[in-house]
Amino acid sequence: MEGEPTEKKLGLQEHASVSHQGVLEGMLTPKDQDDRLADAILQRWAQRRPPAHGRIAVPFSLARIMSPLGPMVVAADQQRLILMEFADRETLDTQLRDTQALFCADFHIETNSLIRQVEEQLREYFRGHRSKFTVPCELRGTEFQRSVWEQLLAIPPGTTLSYQELANRVGKPGAQRAVGRANGQNRLAILVPCHRVVRADGKLSGYAGGVWRKRWLLERERQT
Repeated sequence: MEGEPTEKKLGLQEHASVSHQGVLEGMLTPKDQDDRLADAILQRWAQRRPPAHGRIAVPFSLARIMSPLGPMVVAADQQRLILMEFADRETLDTQLRDTQALFCADFHIETNSLIRQVEEQLREYFRGHRSKFTVPCELRGTEFQRSVWEQLLAIPPGTTLSYQELANRVGKPGAQRAVGRANGQNRLAILVPCHRVVRADGKLSGYAGGVWRKRWLLERERQT
């Protein structure tokens, strides 16, 4: 539908062939590759100091957590989670840069009690034992972005909403493209369920973590 974001389709088999390249060459297992990618991201951002602009830097833990869909990078202090995204997301560096600027975040590679809570709730979610997350989170953005993210949280598990329907819910019926952009700027994958937004014809598109993950998440939620 015109006005809706699009994304190159990436099927599960195509993703698997990329992940298994190292195995075929006798080098790395898929898990090794994914873990090294995530660890490289952590190392890179732990070395970057936030832009000061007269503000005091706030320490945040930056860690890798595992999921059945691959490693995820999370950032949190003891009070709130501010980032959770798949490590192979192409725009993850942009997400980390924006997060660091918004929170004046000084990242340190470590875990904490809130990150362990996130890990436990994710395990319950993937086992089909949890449909709602209770981890304290903070998503900073424009008023429009926050209105879109709040509506995402209102979509029940196992159901979907079209970009047009989401635009209607935020009171901007002609803003499908803007809604799609706000969807893509969500920094809390799975917890703020942008994967539950689909095209008007029901087809899947517009998921930065990969359409194959979007399909997996939706099918899993429908089953549980």
